[in-house]
Amino acid sequence: MVVVIWEAEFSTENAAAGSEAMRRIWVDMRLFDGYLDHEFLVDVTDPGHITVVSHWQSKEAADRIRDVYASHANALEATRLASQPRRRCVYSPIS
Repeated sequence: MVVVIWEAEFSTENAAAGSEAMRRIWVDMRLFDGYLDHEFLVDVTDPGHITVVSHWQSKEAADRIRDVYASHANALEATRLASQPRRRCVYSPIS
């Protein structure tokens, strides 16, 4: 299993629309092989700062979906609304 963390920053004007685009992405992720679950987090002091912590069966599964989904309308919308490029990190749990 791997943990994939996505972080996005949206301006105040785009915070609601950006959050909605990110939510749609993660609803879609439930349809893909290798997806296990996720937690959607919004910064209480900056609602335009969103972090998604997700769990995947393998890095290969997470990478495959990232590559396939990059051109999807929801991903393109989140990228367009973001004030800086979204960031992705892949971790291996220690315990």
